[in-house]
Amino acid sequence: MTLKGSFDNARARTLLVLWALGGLDQAVAKGKIQPLTRTSEKPADYDAVFESLAGDEAIILTKQKNGKIKNVLLTHTGYELLGNWLRSPDFEFEGTQIGARLGNYLLKWIAHTGTGVAESVPKISSYDEFKAVALETY
Repeated sequence: MTLKGSFDNARARTLLVLWALGGLDQAVAKGKIQPLTRTSEKPADYDAVFESLAGDEAIILTKQKNGKIKNVLLTHTGYELLGNWLRSPDFEFEGTQIGARLGNYLLKWIAHTGTGVAESVPKISSYDEFKAVALETY
């Protein structure tokens, strides 16, 4: 079995789930991270994703004595990489729908980072101030 969709998309989904479950402070058991979709993907399908992210210093892997991945910890580099991917105009989830869990993780990310939220504009406290701003603007 292989991953569905692009390898970079799988890397971004993995970082998003890892961030949502453990943030930058808590290691997460590999089995809790995937499968990330309702497909026939298996945890072992993501070993290449984990090794690639570890090579980029985006995550730190803790392995068992037999060499299998036990826990995964998101690094600051991984957090920045995730932000870059999610802000990229080229990033999109494959398929026609995403699972509720992944969608909720994305909403949590947006709320955490303030992405897509308009900056607060100072309030106008009087009519005279409004008139001055309106005349200056128009």
